[in-house]
Amino acid sequence: MKYKGIWIAAIAGVGGTGLAALAAPAGPPPAVPRPAAVPVPMGQSAVTDARDLEFFEAKVRPLLAEKCFACHSAPKAQGGLNLRTRSDILKGGVLGPSIKPGDPDGSLLVQVVRFQHSVKMPPQGKMAPEQIQILEEWVRRGAPWGIESPKDKAAGSGPKAQSPKLKAQAHWSFQPAKRPAVPSVKSRWWVKNPIDAFVAASLEKQGLKPNRYADRRTLIRRATFDLTGLPPTPEEIEAFVNDKSPNAWEKVIDRLLASSRYGERWGRHWLDVVRYSDSNGLDWNEVFAYAHRYRDYVIESFNEDKPYNQFVREQLAGDLMPGKTDAETYERITATGMLVMGPKLLAQQDRLKLVMDVVDEQIDVVSKGFMGLTVSCARCHDHKFDPVSTKDYYALAGIFKSTMTMNGTLPRNGRVWYWNERPLAEPEVVQTWQEHNKTVRDMQNRIRKCKDSEEKKALNEELKKLQAQAPPAPPLVMAVQEGEAQNVKVHLRGNPKTLGEEVHRGIPAMPGAGPGTPVADKRSGRLELANWIASPSHPLTGRVIVNRVWQGHFGRGIVPTPDNFGLLGEKPTHPELLDWLASTFTSNPSQSGLGWSLKKLHRLIMLSAAYQMSSDARPEAYAKDPENRWLWRMSPRRLEAEAIRDAMLASSGQLDTSMGGSLLPKNTGLAGKEVKIDFASQRRSVYLPVIRGGVYDVLEAFDFADPQVVTGRRPVTTVSTQALVMLNSPFVIDQSERMANEVLSAPDLDDVQRVELAYRRTLGRTPSSTETRRTLEYLEDFSRRLEATQPDPAKRRLEAWRMFTQTLFASNEFRYVN
Repeated sequence: MKYKGIWIAAIAGVGGTGLAALAAPAGPPPAVPRPAAVPVPMGQSAVTDARDLEFFEAKVRPLLAEKCFACHSAPKAQGGLNLRTRSDILKGGVLGPSIKPGDPDGSLLVQVVRFQHSVKMPPQGKMAPEQIQILEEWVRRGAPWGIESPKDKAAGSGPKAQSPKLKAQAHWSFQPAKRPAVPSVKSRWWVKNPIDAFVAASLEKQGLKPNRYADRRTLIRRATFDLTGLPPTPEEIEAFVNDKSPNAWEKVIDRLLASSRYGERWGRHWLDVVRYSDSNGLDWNEVFAYAHRYRDYVIESFNEDKPYNQFVREQLAGDLMPGKTDAETYERITATGMLVMGPKLLAQQDRLKLVMDVVDEQIDVVSKGFMGLTVSCARCHDHKFDPVSTKDYYALAGIFKSTMTMNGTLPRNGRVWYWNERPLAEPEVVQTWQEHNKTVRDMQNRIRKCKDSEEKKALNEELKKLQAQAPPAPPLVMAVQEGEAQNVKVHLRGNPKTLGEEVHRGIPAMPGAGPGTPVADKRSGRLELANWIASPSHPLTGRVIVNRVWQGHFGRGIVPTPDNFGLLGEKPTHPELLDWLASTFTSNPSQSGLGWSLKKLHRLIMLSAAYQMSSDARPEAYAKDPENRWLWRMSPRRLEAEAIRDAMLASSGQLDTSMGGSLLPKNTGLAGKEVKIDFASQRRSVYLPVIRGGVYDVLEAFDFADPQVVTGRRPVTTVSTQALVMLNSPFVIDQSERMANEVLSAPDLDDVQRVELAYRRTLGRTPSSTETRRTLEYLEDFSRRLEATQPDPAKRRLEAWRMFTQTLFASNEFRYVN
């Protein structure tokens, strides 16, 4: 591979970068200054900080409170060690500093809880492995520490901290999203719709001017990847370039929004948010055999342009919303799979802890996904940053504890809890199927207990007949259903065995969203919660989703922390624009609104001049705003992992566009052990199984979302392994060879035209004369050098063209959109 790598890197003619990018793989296309490095996206550090602090509040502080504070708090801190403040932890006690931020192995605190030191803590017994891992991860992250409460300060030695609660009451995101007046701007010539007026107003304040429009080839490539995750075909590009009608751009957008590929693209964005996976992960990585039905529901909902408020309600309480038809009822039941998708400690022996951990995970995905709030931080104490109290948390906990998510056990090397699955069929069909299954199980039990060989033989024959008479199994889905309605007592320090006062389940109190509201005694409260979140008057729901859509088109949200609109999140760069979009999105068409239509929102954004700007980096503007906070240009963006893979399949002519279904084997078991996952399919990446702890390596290399957690914004890294994947991956090599075959087998073309065809299929443009000349020289030179090892001229020619097409795939220009 080294020999091939040298020759691939020798081509530098692809968009000015070629596979020379493999030697220094950072960098967007050459229009951007500093091509040797991709700038860290604005807000990325804030995203990381917010997640680290959230991790501390949700995991570390409760653990310290449960295991350590009783003995290690001022004024009687044993061994001189006070663990109530970060400064005191860094100072340590008589044994020295307790932690070395970033170095778990070198930290005394970690050593003593691992029982690797002469001092072993806590004295009552070693912590559980997952608790030790929490402390290790905390130190590895640099030991982030949240806002210290007055109680902590009293027990510590640092300065007093100001409570954030008063600030939270007036925080921007908790205020009603009213539609502001569209500003009047000097650059009226540039304004195509109200979005541009808000953007122009901000630019004028900063002394900046917007970029010119991008050329048509750039625009259609940008739009096609944005809406479908696939490259435009050469025919689609030429049709748009040559369309002289005044609504040519609108026709492109409408065509893309009508494509089934749209739902696959934007459904995948949503699957990031709801931590979609086809396996459980954690201690027992059991396959989710029916998770794909929820994924298909999401894709279909986007393609149908289901109103977003309806989409929200169905995922939270679809089983409580009977449809007009059986199909609609089954669809809504399937939607609740969102609440079952999370990772679970299936081998947990403490059933109550398992249930409450599942409840906590559900609160986390619902609050972050729909409202951009980290409510789960209030499990052990009042939220340190946002106006969410522990009572608010347990009001929500009662709703989800009254919901059946886990159901029964799955015996496999020990006691393992199982998630809820529901059949989608008429009651009498389900009853017949269940009764037959029970009869089969009873017979199997009789056979196991039978001692007489003749009787056992007869029973086995009877069992075979029973199994042959089995009625068709109805489709099963991962879904919740109503459980026993119950309230939950406050768990002191998050411990389910140390209880405080009971909190009536219901809607939490929130500034801008009204006082807390209890729910009826015999209902879980999920439907009430769903209606509350999906209300147009809710201050967060509309803002959060339009911000997610904006981020999908511009690479960065108006709020750069899409899952955190609380005090730890970043402020919006264009607050009036965000409110105008949110209020317009949630308003009815009779009020000049979009009626919760995501497709109309896409259309509105993409018809703006702001979206159609070029990505050229004008030096004077770049000097003032290098991170493009004020949107003076379109920021170049690297394609997501799925789009890179799918674009290779599309360019090579191998993409299988069939929709839906599962690529998992029919048997189920432990992913990676009992079940081997085959990722060789040519289906779109959204249909590849997502295995927790075993994500397909081609996707993982390019920052695929972590399926364990809510991911509203993926990290964008530039690391050497990405170059190695493009150089050595069997998938990349295979697609390069298939594309080379496609190009070489094209009839009535000479080699110049074949080079042009390869460029059009991968990069959406024709090569320059220099690029064509250098490519032909390379092909000839490479073929000649292969003569010593490959006597067959046809094979030498194919190998040379394969290396050339692989160069195109590996180029920055292929992996970035301008």
